[in-house]
Amino acid sequence: MPNPNINTAIAALNAIGIQLPKTVTTEIAAQSKIRDQARTLPGSYTDLAREWVNSTLAGKDPLDSPDLQRAALAYLLSTESLAKVADTVVEQRITDALTGARDAILSEIKTVADAAGAVLTSAHQIIGDRDLSETEVVFRLGAKAVEAHTNAMEAQSTIRKALTAWTSLARITGFASISENVTILADLPQETRQRLRRSGDAWDIVRAGHTIDLAADRATIKARQDRYAEEHRATKAAQQDQWQDQVQRRYGHGVRA
Repeated sequence: MPNPNINTAIAALNAIGIQLPKTVTTEIAAQSKIRDQARTLPGSYTDLAREWVNSTLAGKDPLDSPDLQRAALAYLLSTESLAKVADTVVEQRITDALTGARDAILSEIKTVADAAGAVLTSAHQIIGDRDLSETEVVFRLGAKAVEAHTNAMEAQSTIRKALTAWTSLARITGFASISENVTILADLPQETRQRLRRSGDAWDIVRAGHTIDLAADRATIKARQDRYAEEHRATKAAQQDQWQDQVQRRYGHGVRA
């Protein structure tokens, strides 16, 4: 089954102006070539039988007959099974090419996202702690606020596309488990991350006083995930200790092991 993440990643990268390396574009072109041939070459079982009969009666070895070989390939493609498997093979070549270029692509995604984040920071200094949907309120602040709002909306769109490229690339190459967007976009305190993790976006991160710092490699995103997991465990343990202390004070005996 075709991997939809490949097309999604390519479209998102193109949308934010990132040019795919030649190693990847070569394999994408190869996929188009294979698909075109699968559509135009198919023949029938009768064609295959005819070429076999013709080669045999002409005293030729059928295995040495280019016409028979072509008829055999055309027939196999007509069954669709070979075409599907071939497409899977070529898709794996694209996956391998993307994996090989992954670090360079992630670095470019970070450059784009962080630059857009800087635009959000500048806009925040003008607009202040307001939601970007409050257009009437923002526009009453004057021409600079209107311009800042326009720039912020464009930057938000860019960052969303960068996130789409990042998550699609993660699914394709397996370099990281998928995290909440805010974890990918910034190294946040646990309290802020918990507050924004479900619906927060880049503008919310900036409004909370932080800068966009997209995780551009496995080590960075894993360090953030591990720290959040450890802080969560520590919080749960502290809550458990607090509950046990309350029970002990109330009933006059311990519940600890």
